[in-house]
Amino acid sequence: MKFVKHIKKQEWGIGEIIETNGYKVTIDFINAGVKLLNSKIAILEEILDEGEITKYKEDRLLCTLNNKKTKKVSVKENFPIEDLIQIFLSVYPKGFYDEGYLENERKYKENLINEFKMNLSEEKLSKSLESKDYSEIAEVSKKLISASKNIHSIEKTNFRKAISKVENQERFIQTLYDLFYTDKKTEEERFIDFKDCLESINCNKWTIITYFMNMLKPDKYLFLKPKISKKSAEIFAFDISYNMTPNWNTYFKFLKFAEISKKNIDILNPRDYIDIECFMWILVKNLKKAKEKA
Repeated sequence: MKFVKHIKKQEWGIGEIIETNGYKVTIDFINAGVKLLNSKIAILEEILDEGEITKYKEDRLLCTLNNKKTKKVSVKENFPIEDLIQIFLSVYPKGFYDEGYLENERKYKENLINEFKMNLSEEKLSKSLESKDYSEIAEVSKKLISASKNIHSIEKTNFRKAISKVENQERFIQTLYDLFYTDKKTEEERFIDFKDCLESINCNKWTIITYFMNMLKPDKYLFLKPKISKKSAEIFAFDISYNMTPNWNTYFKFLKFAEISKKNIDILNPRDYIDIECFMWILVKNLKKAKEKA
């Protein structure tokens, strides 16, 4: 694994390269967290000094230990992945293909996904922006938010009020379009633009942001519901660096957690992140019962 420094961001300290994808590189910096950078633009200096690398690892380990001291003891030691899968199967014996699961957890979400893809397609958003007629998309967005079972009623009301104002509609539709249908900016930059837009209309909530992301691209993005998502990460002893204010660092780590979780429960053949999300929720709701029986 390579270690680097960003020449123009010395305050970030040493970073460990996590992943490279073409010119996109994901780096975990000791003082700034995970960053997704463009290697054609960012000036990175590889660290070869063993002393500096050792210091980085010691500092990272210290951060991890300090984080663990502030958290409840993880249940990972008592519940290996096989046991966690059994907790899920105790609720839905046939897993993600159980009739009860499909009816109770999956079907209504699939219907919502179809509504999102039909009403917020690239063609419809593009046409709205070109014609400068934003009313239809605004109305559809309000209805789609209202249809969610996992967003607080106050957050729904705030969003509906905000998106009803004409002055808020263009920027919302533009950043939504950019988030899914353009690649002029990095994924991190597009996420931040969408977050900033929602923040400007007082709707900067994890559930609002990730609801749109999850419904439009369920094979790539996961819905983050703070209480349950934090708890599920704790069960797997995974630090998502949660912050109540939406930010890319937390969401990036949450997606990494979801990716690892998907691989860990591959035996259940999950279709997408809708299944992963449901697995987490079922686990959190039923873990206490399982611990009492153990």
